[in-house]
Amino acid sequence: MRRFLPIFILLISIGFTTIIAASNVGGDSIVGVWMDATNQTKIRVYKSNDKYYAKLLWVENESHPGKPLSPAHQKWINMTVMHDFKWNGKEWADGYIYQPKTDKTYTAFITPINANKMEVTGYVMFRFLSESALFHRVGN
Repeated sequence: MRRFLPIFILLISIGFTTIIAASNVGGDSIVGVWMDATNQTKIRVYKSNDKYYAKLLWVENESHPGKPLSPAHQKWINMTVMHDFKWNGKEWADGYIYQPKTDKTYTAFITPINANKMEVTGYVMFRFLSESALFHRVGN
């Protein structure tokens, strides 16, 4: 029995740490600057009238990495690409995302992973017909 006590205490500690970390995620915690997992897109999430939006700050030039976007693609910068998200207690939902590269709009929800990581999921009609992208916080 004494051998299991340290393991039990460790598991309880991890559980409390997870609960404390999760309690720091939600609502306005999404506000800030985020980069996608491929480091090709940077967005700034902001709040307006109790809803959350994001503007595109930077996009990697896929044709010529490290060089400015072509004039045709410069219009993407500062474009609002996430609209109308509302925090429901576990995720930001009821919003939509716009992908300028494909000129398509998707219904979407955003799931917090921790205070510095989130998963953005866009779908058409049904959540099981979805695609997700991970984003990590890069600053304000």
